[in-house]
Amino acid sequence: MPEKKTRREQMTEATYQEIKEIAFEVMREKGTHGLSVREIGRRIGMSASAFYHYFPSLDDLITALIVDSFKDLADAITIAKRDSVAAKKSYVEQLHAIAHAFRRWGLDHTVKFQLIYGTPISGYAAPPEITVPYVQQIGVPVIETLIEAIESDEICTADEIKNIPSPILEHYNIRLNTDKKSVIQANHILNVIWQSVFGLVMLEINNHLQPGVGDTATFFDYHVRLQLSLVGIDVS
Repeated sequence: MPEKKTRREQMTEATYQEIKEIAFEVMREKGTHGLSVREIGRRIGMSASAFYHYFPSLDDLITALIVDSFKDLADAITIAKRDSVAAKKSYVEQLHAIAHAFRRWGLDHTVKFQLIYGTPISGYAAPPEITVPYVQQIGVPVIETLIEAIESDEICTADEIKNIPSPILEHYNIRLNTDKKSVIQANHILNVIWQSVFGLVMLEINNHLQPGVGDTATFFDYHVRLQLSLVGIDVS
């Protein structure tokens, strides 16, 4: 049973959360360039010295915001996967649901999406030892679904996907520390499809997609099915 937090611990946690919420509010109104300790302190009624009691620097706050955003997105994707499995959806339908969950989260949380995928904050460099594990969690449900589908023969990938260029294959072998074909193919399929799906959501968030296609939801659905079919996944 979790140990009950003291009142002081609860108040400290509430202040941490308030600082992060205000930081997102500032970025929503002023963009990432408007984020500063002074502006956050002004809105909360907190001195700079009090702020540094909770976060040693503005960079530490930004890192916490990035981690929270990746965790939030990973949760949304994981829920989409879990609900699809519970509904006994096919692997292809699971992938489709995950893609739509990614888009929906991006449209519902544009500030968070821009923070983790948009223009970098000037002077800030995300510490990879902290952020990379959370970045990787985004792809876990997709990779798991693809591996299961490949190993069950529900997905028969196109020859272009199976024939991975040797420099890329060598990179996969080193990064993934395996030569198992289903794992390598799953990661390769994710990389091939991801760039396109991600780019489409980014365009929509920045209002660049709407003028060209009109109905963005219908176009996204069509685009995901097209990308799946191009790598040899039967979407019929």
